[in-house]
Amino acid sequence: MDKIFDKFLTKLNIRLHRLYGKIQSSIMAFGINKGYFVNFCIGLFALINLFYNENIFGIEFLKEDFYKKVPILFTILSTGLTMIYSIIKYLKTSNEYTIILDSYNKKEIIEKIKLSDKYLNNGYRIRTFHNGKTQEKFVMSDYINIMLLERSSININIIDYKFEIADEIKSFVPSIMRRTFLSDKVIFNGKLVRMASDLFLESTAINMQKTRYFEGQCTNEIVYKQIKSNHSIEEPFRGECLMLNKDNVLFDLEHSSCSNYIGASTLVVVNRKHILIGKQGEYSKANSGRYAPSGSGSVNYMDINKSTDFYSLIINAMEREFCEENNYKLNNNIKTIVLGYVRLLERGGKPDFFGISFLDLDSEVINNDKIKKEELGIAGNRLIIDIDINEGIGRTVLEFCRKNILDNKVSIQLMILAELIIKYESRILEILEKEN
Repeated sequence: MDKIFDKFLTKLNIRLHRLYGKIQSSIMAFGINKGYFVNFCIGLFALINLFYNENIFGIEFLKEDFYKKVPILFTILSTGLTMIYSIIKYLKTSNEYTIILDSYNKKEIIEKIKLSDKYLNNGYRIRTFHNGKTQEKFVMSDYINIMLLERSSININIIDYKFEIADEIKSFVPSIMRRTFLSDKVIFNGKLVRMASDLFLESTAINMQKTRYFEGQCTNEIVYKQIKSNHSIEEPFRGECLMLNKDNVLFDLEHSSCSNYIGASTLVVVNRKHILIGKQGEYSKANSGRYAPSGSGSVNYMDINKSTDFYSLIINAMEREFCEENNYKLNNNIKTIVLGYVRLLERGGKPDFFGISFLDLDSEVINNDKIKKEELGIAGNRLIIDIDINEGIGRTVLEFCRKNILDNKVSIQLMILAELIIKYESRILEILEKEN
């Protein structure tokens, strides 16, 4: 009976998320902002207040002090009609463009990507991950990873205006979002943090900017796509121009026109004996059905409120994602170390950070695999694997990945974490012992 009820809750959760996402999509496309909703609610409240104060019901209320009610009625009507009109217009304009994804064209683009001299001088190189079916490429620097591990001082500089999609892209938004919603995956327009400057060896501060998830869908996620008008014979728009300059050099984050919202993943080790392996749910937009880190997601804009510097921002996001996906309440028993940073070329050069978390817990808490209602269908049931004391944490995870990778069941984030932990495991343990 519990399984049937959980299945019902999962489907309900997915439908609600998708409905909310579609409404957000139309709002984004046509600039409906909070003001419309605020005015609508104020007008509605004022009308209800008139009913209450005058104790008038039915048609009679229109006959008394009619002039007082006209502005209120007009406010409710105009704001309501504006919202309805935006949704209708969204549905109509979403068919104006065709979104084309050519796998051969994508492969050609990836193969010709180059890095700037500054990136190369900071140790960045293009690396490859084979997911069992295809290759995924990413950019990483061993120098930068060591700098993160040693926790060099890096501050946050908040840009006081939010990211906006380039004018050349805005007309494509309804068609892009319509294509996005054709799948059965869950997406909603969360408030995220954009990384607006690059991480170099001399960096003392990173520029951060408010962005939203759908802006990433309309920038980072279209770099390998072509967008063609259904009413014109003009050449299609090529998404690669958002990621590469005319010489096929990857744009620095500072010059990128993509949303570039930050990803954060951590692998949780429990009592120095067990590793928690996460699994993305079948309705998750990223890495659906794949094994993933214990906590993996995006840095929310609210994470900034709890952060004092760049490291605390990344760590707070990692630990929050772990708690959300594992139905765990955060306390002082967790210690997280930032291990590495990459830009995922598969997703338009989006920045992602990686860490490892050590947690002291009772076995009963570890075995509680109850998923939060809000995560049903998005997060899957986790696995608990024992650490091979002869191999260590990193090689235990790597062996797990190798057993599952041919079935395309391993996320790039989990594999990158395995390799980072193998490379820096002795230093990780030294830091842990020093801080205990």
